[in-house]
Amino acid sequence: YRDGGDFGSVDVTWALSSAMPELSLGTDISPISGTLTFDAGTRTHTVSLTIHADTIPEVDEFGSITLSAPTNGAVLTQNQTSRMFVVEANQDPHGILTFQASQELFAEDENVVNVAVLRQSGTIGDITVDYEIVGRTAVLGVDFVASNGTLTFTQGVSTQFIQLTILNDTLPERDEFADIRIFAPTHARLGLVTTCEIVIANNDYAFGLMSVASVSPATTVNEGATLTFNITRAFGTFTDVTMPWSFVRGVGSDTSTPATDLSPSQGSIFFAEGQTFA
Repeated sequence: YRDGGDFGSVDVTWALSSAMPELSLGTDISPISGTLTFDAGTRTHTVSLTIHADTIPEVDEFGSITLSAPTNGAVLTQNQTSRMFVVEANQDPHGILTFQASQELFAEDENVVNVAVLRQSGTIGDITVDYEIVGRTAVLGVDFVASNGTLTFTQGVSTQFIQLTILNDTLPERDEFADIRIFAPTHARLGLVTTCEIVIANNDYAFGLMSVASVSPATTVNEGATLTFNITRAFGTFTDVTMPWSFVRGVGSDTSTPATDLSPSQGSIFFAEGQTFA
């Protein structure tokens, strides 16, 4: 702005300076200097600066524009020759927090397991995020051990882990589920996956271990007779199960198919949930 008189033409030089190394003059912002010409009667001029976009996560960057060397007798207003400007933080410089996966599957005998939380985009500065673990069909203290807490990501760290201990037992069990949720980040923000479903895989023969009921190593029958085998379902008896079966020739037998001498020679057996014998 040209205060006071506006007689004649006056030039004034302007230049940018950076208050921090992250603001690169000419790369992040341009132009970096120039001259303004105020013709007679002209009171105001505008300096147009271009902020160059990039994909680099950056914090607020500070710089200044300073006036100098007015011509033709003009003088600079005391204490008003410089103004600071700020190029605002961009590309999430402190990070975006998300689980690596929306579901993690673990075996019961894995014992100690880790669930990854990722810090995407920027890794500038120290940040934290809280987490809580909620049992569903997996019961805290019975099926697994864990506690709520806070993850800390220091400068440059992009991955942290939430640890759980899976308790192994000998009980046949279906898949069991729990959830981990991250929330209340400091400085950073949350990403797309803020809840991870934990699955403890079915174990200890949850759906049964099938076997032919105890018989002598070899059963002898006459042609035309009926041969019966009983099937047992041990350990778990969850859900309905259909088990295919078939006869095969023993070592040293003739090469004809079992269907030549046995009918039926194959089929399937159905076990309802809870059924142990057929």
